Amino acid sequence: MTIDFDKVRPLFGGKLSQSQVDGVNQIVSSWETYGDGNIRHLAYLLATARWETAHTMQPIYERGAKAYFNKYEPGTKIGNARGNPQTRVGAATRRRG
Repeated sequence: MTIDFDKVRPLFGGKLSQSQVDGVNQIVSSWETYGDGNIRHLAYLLATARWETAHTMQPIYERGAKAYFNKYEPGTKIGNARGNPQTRVGAATRRRG
């Protein structure tokens, strides 16, 4: 799939860095390999990535105090609900923004 970056650019204030272009292309490439073919799902992925990466379209360090991430550990309400089987789950996901 070819992305028309002239249509994407306005969503980023009129310009894109090479890093942002690379990030968009990586998401599209992964979606083509692993996605379900629904273009709306791709749009959702791209929009979510835009906000979750502070518009960089690159992985970021997840911000927050250690206590925030500890709530995902086994034995906690959220950790149990998600079925987290091992310790340090919260800390591990902190690095995958």
